[in-house]
Amino acid sequence: MQLKAGAWTTAATPWAQETPRRFPFPANPTGWYRVALAEEVCVDEITSLSYFGLQLIAFRTENGSPHVMDAHCPHLGAHIGVGGCVRDGVVVCPFHQWKFDTNGHNVDIPYRAETNRKARLRTFPTRDWAGLVMVWFDDDGAAPNWQLPELAEFGDEMLVRHQPEEARWRIRTHPQEILENAVDIAHFLFIHGATSLGELTAVEDGPMLRATSELTFSTARGATTSGIDNEMWALGIDINRVLGVEPNATILTVTPIDGEYLDASYTMYLPRTAPGEAISAYGRALTRESIRQLEADIPIWENKVHRPNPSLAIGEGQILQFRRWASRFYPSHDPLSTAASDVQ
Repeated sequence: MQLKAGAWTTAATPWAQETPRRFPFPANPTGWYRVALAEEVCVDEITSLSYFGLQLIAFRTENGSPHVMDAHCPHLGAHIGVGGCVRDGVVVCPFHQWKFDTNGHNVDIPYRAETNRKARLRTFPTRDWAGLVMVWFDDDGAAPNWQLPELAEFGDEMLVRHQPEEARWRIRTHPQEILENAVDIAHFLFIHGATSLGELTAVEDGPMLRATSELTFSTARGATTSGIDNEMWALGIDINRVLGVEPNATILTVTPIDGEYLDASYTMYLPRTAPGEAISAYGRALTRESIRQLEADIPIWENKVHRPNPSLAIGEGQILQFRRWASRFYPSHDPLSTAASDVQ
């Protein structure tokens, strides 16, 4: 079966070696990233993951807390996700049965009286959030310096959480390239069917940048002006809200896989017809349209290059603002320079 462009697939591609020339910044920005749905990580069961160029394992302990660790045993390198287990709250390597606690410390070697205090599994700060398992990743191993946001939609009884199976993609691009779309208002005319553009504002607040766009679309009811609010938290989370309609929030998460591909998906909070009932007709329509709109961008993302010093049109300064803001999420890396950008 031939898969559509950007579909979730592990098929190899002939252009893998082009990646370093496409993106002049590190593959893994610092921040919080989705690595699984909450229901995919179970108590005392190991789930294998592949993100950030690493092999990882995820599991829950009896109290329900999620944990994510390096998959390879520090002893002789066995993959704990292949034959390993969680027993009494500790991880057991399948090769020699070495045991590690949830902090990654070796707590038992079954054929020796002493443990190995230097043998550690790398662990990652892990949280449940919005029905997702989120991991803090920093190339230098630094601890989280901001926390995941609490959203009003989480407790709204008139909204239902929806995780469309078809809203997951494996895309050949970088997280920064995807989120930059929020401040590239002009592309809505040519990729997303907008008929005219209004104001675009971009306001920074530490790890969050809010970009709000005013767009006009032609509909069966005539020209309709709509506001789109993008609340970006570092480069792994974009909370998108369509303004002026029924309450809604679409959480786009993008997680680096291997320096060439990322894993993108939608988690949606959509209006119900009534408390406790199903998604409204508007919610179903928003789901379809959100998926269609993202998929329209995939051919662009997968084939474009990053211009560090772009030639811009008048009024596109928010792109430079976004890039300066984004540069803070690259540890041990000089901020990206946009000083030489050429605005026509």
